[in-house]
Amino acid sequence: MKLLIDTAATSQRHLTATQIWEMVWNDIVSKYGSAPIRALKKQEAMSRVYNIRNGGQRADHLRDIEQTDMALLSDLRAPFLQFNTPVYEGTVQHRIIGWGHPGLYNLLKTPYLFLDGTFRIVPNRFSQLLVVMIRDYATDL
Repeated sequence: MKLLIDTAATSQRHLTATQIWEMVWNDIVSKYGSAPIRALKKQEAMSRVYNIRNGGQRADHLRDIEQTDMALLSDLRAPFLQFNTPVYEGTVQHRIIGWGHPGLYNLLKTPYLFLDGTFRIVPNRFSQLLVVMIRDYATDL
């Protein structure tokens, strides 16, 4: 299982640690069924993914927002966190994070979108904030 986790963590960097755990676990269950096996616990496997991706240091704390209690809306049914993607500039890792309420996606089909980008008032560890605004003509808001 460690080898599968290690391979997936390095070759499929677009997947979250949770997604890697689920993929590897489902693969093992489908191959071995109910046979007794020695496997990593979910938290151990996720920590292994973080360590592999960060050179042995859990430096990428922005992955913590992918935890279920932080990524979902308050009703715990719909994802508020839409994407959390690493982007590499040489060997330097940057991250693009997108939040949004799924109920508002249809409004993005409007012909007018307003974008506001700012650099100065973003929280530490962030370099730019881009806000997408729309006008909903049905409600005149």
